[in-house]
Amino acid sequence: MLRFPLSLPRRSLYALTALVTLCAGSAFAQAPADTRPVITVAVQQIATSGALEPLREQSNVGARIFDSILENLIEIDKTGDLRLRPGLAESYRRIDDRTIEFTLRRGVKFHDGREMTAEDVVFTSSDDSTF
Repeated sequence: MLRFPLSLPRRSLYALTALVTLCAGSAFAQAPADTRPVITVAVQQIATSGALEPLREQSNVGARIFDSILENLIEIDKTGDLRLRPGLAESYRRIDDRTIEFTLRRGVKFHDGREMTAEDVVFTSSDDSTF
């Protein structure tokens, strides 16, 4: 066991620091090579709008709260087997690869009491995005 006096002259302290650094460096130099595989993890950067616009917002939080404030034409059955089911649409059918025909549910009202129309759906669905 090494014992050092409580007060060291400055030169001794420098020498001791150099000795400890040298010993630590040689210990690392003699360590065996790391043979573990290198793993690279890639994470996609999702640019969100920071707004509650469903076509642009792709965050975990947005996905959780949209059902509380918005209703879709087609919904995902989250309590069942995650199949698509009608939401604001009473029914729907695919006409071709780019066209879906919706039959809107009657009696759906906005917060101001106005009944939802096909024009409202077109207005809220119009976006520059291409699906």
